This record gives sequence, structure tokens and C-alpha cells, in this order.
Amino acid sequence: MAKKKLKEKKHQEHGIKARKPDMFEKHLVLFSLLALFILFLVFFYQFIFFNKIWTSPDAQAPAGFSALGEESIKKDHTYPFWNPYVFCGMPSYGSLTYNPYVYFPNLILDAVAFLIPLPEMTWLLMYYLLGGIFLFLFLRDRNVHPLASLYGASVFLFTPNLIAVGAFGHGSQLITASFIPLLLFLAARLIKTRKILYLALLGMVSGFQLLRGHVQIVYYTWLMIGLYAVVELIAELRTSNPKGRALVGFSMVFLALLLGMALSAFLYLPVNDYSKYSIRGGAEGGGVGLKYATSWSFSPLEMLTFIVPSFMGFGGQTYWGTMPFTDYPNYMGLLPLLLAAAALIFIRTRWTVFFLLLSFFSLLVSFGKHFESLYSLLYDHLPYFNKFRVPVMILVLVQFSVACLSGMGLNLIISRQKEQNGIRKLALYGAIALIAVAFIFGVAKSSFLVSYDNLARSVRSDFPQQLVDSAFDMASSDLIKVSVIAAFGLAGIFFFFKRWIGQRTLVLFLLIVLAIDLWSIDYRIMQQRVGDVKSIDPKIGRDDVVEFLEKDKTIYRILPLSQTEFQTNRYTAFKIQSVGGYHAAKPKLYQDFLEKVGLNDLRTLSMMNVKYFVADEPLGGQVPGLSLVFDGSKKVYLNEACLPRAYFVENAVYVPNELEVWDRVKRADFNPWREAIVAGTSDFRVDATGTALFTKYGFNELRIDLDTSGNSFLVLSDLFYPDWKAYLDNREVPVYRTNGMFRGIQVGPGKHALVMRYESPSLRLGIFASLASGAVIIILLAFSLVLQLMKARREKQA
Repeated sequence: MAKKKLKEKKHQEHGIKARKPDMFEKHLVLFSLLALFILFLVFFYQFIFFNKIWTSPDAQAPAGFSALGEESIKKDHTYPFWNPYVFCGMPSYGSLTYNPYVYFPNLILDAVAFLIPLPEMTWLLMYYLLGGIFLFLFLRDRNVHPLASLYGASVFLFTPNLIAVGAFGHGSQLITASFIPLLLFLAARLIKTRKILYLALLGMVSGFQLLRGHVQIVYYTWLMIGLYAVVELIAELRTSNPKGRALVGFSMVFLALLLGMALSAFLYLPVNDYSKYSIRGGAEGGGVGLKYATSWSFSPLEMLTFIVPSFMGFGGQTYWGTMPFTDYPNYMGLLPLLLAAAALIFIRTRWTVFFLLLSFFSLLVSFGKHFESLYSLLYDHLPYFNKFRVPVMILVLVQFSVACLSGMGLNLIISRQKEQNGIRKLALYGAIALIAVAFIFGVAKSSFLVSYDNLARSVRSDFPQQLVDSAFDMASSDLIKVSVIAAFGLAGIFFFFKRWIGQRTLVLFLLIVLAIDLWSIDYRIMQQRVGDVKSIDPKIGRDDVVEFLEKDKTIYRILPLSQTEFQTNRYTAFKIQSVGGYHAAKPKLYQDFLEKVGLNDLRTLSMMNVKYFVADEPLGGQVPGLSLVFDGSKKVYLNEACLPRAYFVENAVYVPNELEVWDRVKRADFNPWREAIVAGTSDFRVDATGTALFTKYGFNELRIDLDTSGNSFLVLSDLFYPDWKAYLDNREVPVYRTNGMFRGIQVGPGKHALVMRYESPSLRLGIFASLASGAVIIILLAFSLVLQLMKARREKQA
């Protein structure tokens, strides 16, 4: 109000009649957000209006178990913490495979969906919109014009990388990334104001981000917040402001993130426990191994895809970069990059310095093995950093920085500051240069083919010529297209400085240019995975083989001989257990078993309770012990020597050295039908066998009736995991790691009732920590509200 009066007084002094703002100017923020929503509807029209979905394999991988888990919760009132259908068993909750109801914000969406029918993809698409809104609010808080904030938000919302992670089934990654601008907004507010309100909100939102289950993006987000806090701290210490204020703000951010960690403890303490037993934490030093961690390393050469999206192919077969494979480029739009560069050149603030540092650091980390000195330093010394792979994933922070800087750059332009008149010439010369590039390349395209071919083969010498030609055609087309599109954008900026078009027209024009630019990339990414809702129904894969296997009501496993089927979770939907499966963090014991023992020996597979072999083609020759029992779309062979899921052995050999366990299991004279190799020491001597009969085989509990004539040893061919506790006649007994990766229990003579339960101490501790953190956040929010009410009352009385 004071600014408005000052402006009116200035106009009166200069004899200027104040112009009455129109409706658009009065509600500029509202109209800007409405425009963002309209762009969102246009981009995702087929999902919103025609109920299409993304059907990527990664999205479908957990679908089968999710259906079974939902059935268990609704019918049996049992929350499944264990998944017995893949890898001989693995935690489902601790591995983040299936953890419904832990993400509180979804309860709101579920309530709305109960009242109003919503498109199938609402749970995911809404976070594209929210990410854009959060970035809009962040830029507005930096005093960026609403129209420039709209542009920056649109750049972030439609960044091809974010579109791709959603389309290819990485929904948790997309949702977690959408919180990045909101968390930075709250951290900035907290450091600036040091208000309890922002401390509570930052703690709550950081907890929500964690509960979405993508730890790597959360880690990168918190690195970003830490970098910002350091930049602010250094800036404050260089001023004459009281030094304690900066330290208080820094400390409050740290406290808020601790609250967020505690709020999510009921999920992450079990996750942390499992990480020690997974391939993500079971390697030397507790990580995944540096070589594995840096497999998906971005390379300096691939930075050219920031400008020309298809420079290294457009993913899939046409990709010839240094990563094992990828399905999309990390393009952000050429014009947004130019606007971001303008912000860095012409704006001197803490924020531009911060975004420059953030981009530079993130880019160096993304190089992974191509800048191993930095990555290995972080890998060795940053807590939990060694559990992550895919360094290229951190580029989301570069893309976020570019989106913010592009909004700031456009804000600089539409403000028409006198000292920025040189931008007009830069815009004109830039547009001419880009048109010249497009023309030259369009006319002399073929002359660049040899250089492109040599470059591609210097990276991948065995890359087929046909694919090189295809990649070159795409790169040529993209270079011409993005040059022309960016030239149009620069021409619009030049026209604006010449006052041939107004502010609103310029922003509308630049939004159209941006939409054309990014839509051409986003559409190619999205359309690869668009399908109907029915196409992801896990039961749609029921075939004659499944129908045959479903008739067998015993407890058994199958071995799909096809590599494709071995590495999928397809059979889970039909309650058929496989020794294969897919998960990015599979159990370390299982992986060790594959590497040290393998699946090439019938006795090993019999020990794993593999009753059926499923083959695409007939097995060559007569295989002793296997008989064809079904001949349909696939061949199903019965393993006649298959051991039951739970069985007694005649002898237990205790081996204190774990390496010796693997050696004994691999030996040619090892007989799993008669003996068990046990990791540990014991004076227990086996002198009898017995019978074992399952009375219950559930997700979290097993019940077995045992009858033995003497001291016996029971082998259960389910994966050994410390959270499985055994109770023999209501008395807890030890569970021994047996035959490398299974469970073994010592049993005395007589009839016994054995109960095995999945019990997680870390879950109990996590629930307590989360409740305590939630209570603290609620108290802080209430206290903040009381302070605000008291302040309002004092102002009213004054």
C-alpha cells in the first residue's frame, strides 16, 4: 500500500495521470497460474481427457505384488512386509517395493478420488503441476515478475528429463523432484526470517519428500539446501550484520531437516536396515562399489545434448554415448539456456552465484567416472553417498537452476532497465547467427557426416553404420529446428526492446516458442509408453502356462529359462514364486549365490525348491530328472528331484568361515538332500530326520508342524534375513544361515509347532521417532499460529 501511494505521489509531481490498472494487471498472479494450468492441460491432454496411462516396464514391475498386497490388507488385514515371490524372498517394505499409506499427502488425493472420478494418472501428473507452481512461488519470492515466473515454471514443468522419468515408470523420482523448488523456498524463508513457522513447514515438507521413497533425489535436494545455506552464511559473515543471525538461520535449517528425517523414520529405519543386506550396501565399504555406482555417468561430450537433443542419438538403439544405455536426452531448451546465461552475465546477486555454483557442482558430480577424483572423494567421505548409482540423475539440479535463471533472465528483459539496452543488440545478432547456422547446416549437411561418424566411433567403435546415419539425421534435423526456434524467440525479444510489441505479447510469444520447442521432445518421449488402463492390469498376462501352474496348490518355485522372463516379476501377479525377478536393490545374499554358486546345477535348483522349468523352446536332448508335463505356448518341465520348501537333512556341517560355506555348497560331493552347510558354530549333533507340514505360508508369518524322532535340522529354502524370528513351541530359537542364503533351525525330538514371524525392531523404533517428530511439528505450527494471532491483536490495539 505504501509503495502504491508513493508511486501515485511521484506521478502527481511529474504531472502524470496515473493509469488505472486493468483486470489482468490486478490479478496478474492468478492469471499467470491459470496460464500454467492451461499449458499443463494441453501437454497432458491425452492422460487427463482420454484417461491414457504410461505403460513402461519399470512402472509395471511392482504392479503384481501391489495387487497382492492390497488384497492382503483388505481381506486379511495384514500389511505385507515380505515378498516371497522373487529372489527366494526379500523385504517388500524395507526395499521400497511396496509401502502403501506411508505418504500422508496421498490420503487427501484418495479422499477426493472417492468423491470425484479422477484420471488414472492423477497421482503422478498433479506433481508436474505442483512442481511448476512451487517454482513459480519461489521466483515470486525473489521479486521476479509474475509473467517471468510463469515462464521459468513452464521450463521446469516441461523439462524433458522430468517428463521422461514419469513416462518410464520412475514416478517416485518425479514426485520427489517436484518438491525441490518448495524446499528451497522454505529454506530461504527460514534463513531470512528465522521464524518457527518456516522451521515447522520445512521439517514437514522434507519429511514428505523422504516418504515418497526416492532417497537419491532427496539426498541431492539436501545437498542443494546445504550449499545454499553455506552461500548465505558466507554472504552474511561478509556484511556488517550481527554474525549470530546467520548462524541461527543455518542451525534452524539443520534442525528442520532433522525433523524431516525423524518424521520419515518409520520408513527409513527399515530401509536403512535392508540396505546393509542389499547390493546397494553390501559391497566393500557398505556401498554398491565405485564401478557399479558410476555406470551411468554423464560425459562432458554429452553436454552438447543441452543444445542439440539428438546429438548422441535419441536414446534406445540410436544412443552412442558413454552410458550403458539411455532412453532420452537431457535437453532443456536452447532459449531458456540463453536467458539463463543472460541472468548470470547481467545480474549480480547471491542467487545467481548460488545457481551458478549449484549447476557447476551438479554437472561435475554427474560426470561420475569421467571426473572420478571428485566422485570417489564424495563416495568415500559423504555419508550414504556410496549407496547411489546413476550419477547423471543429479542433472535435475542443473535443470532446476536453468529454469530459475531463465525466469530471472526474462524478468531482466521485461523490466526494460536502461543499463540492459545492450541485450537488444545481443538478441538481434544472436537471432541472425542462429538462422545462419540453420541455413549452413541445411545446405551443407552432408559435409559434416564424416566428422560426426568419426566422433561417434571414437566413443563406440562397434556402433553400426546404419545407426550412426540415423543418429546423424536426427541430430541434423534437431540442430536446424532448435536454431530456428531460438532465433524466433530472440527476434521477439528484439521487437520488445524496439517497443514493437508489449510485455504480455512477448511473454505469450516466448511461451508458445517454448511449448513448440519442448513439446517436440516431450512428445517423442511420452508416446513410446502411452497406452490404455487395461494394458497394465497385471492379470492381463495370464496364459496357458500360468493356468497350468495355478493348478498346483503346493508351495514351489519356478525357473523361467528365458532371460527376459527370469528378470521380470510377471508371475507374481498370479501368486507363482520364481527364483528370478527384478529390483534395483536385490538382496546381496541372493546376488552372491548367483555369482558364487549359480543356477546351472539341478541339485542347486532342487535345493531352491524349483519344481518347474519354463522354457520357450524344447530342451535339447533328454535331461535326467526333468520330464515334460505341459506343452503349450511354452514348455513346462517337472523337476522330479525337487526338495520341498521345508525339509529335514541327515547331517548339518557347521562352518565358521562364511567363504567356506560357498566353497562347500559348490563342491561336487555336496548333497543337499542329505546335508546342510551352516554358517556359524554349534555342538548340536543331528541324529534323526522328520516331517514338516506347512499350516500357514503368509507374507509375515509361517507356521509349520514338525515331527522328529531325535535331534534334527530343518532347512527352509527362503532367503535368510535377520528380521525373521523363529519360535519353536512359543520359545524363540536361533535361525542359522544355511546353504549360503537359506534358513536353518535346530529341532529336538518330538512334535513341535514352529512359527516364523517377520519382526522389525527398526520399524518399531521408527514409528516412535515419527510420532515424536510429528508431535513436535504440530506444536511448532500451533505455537507459530498463536504468535501470529497475538501479533495481529497488538497491531489492532495500536
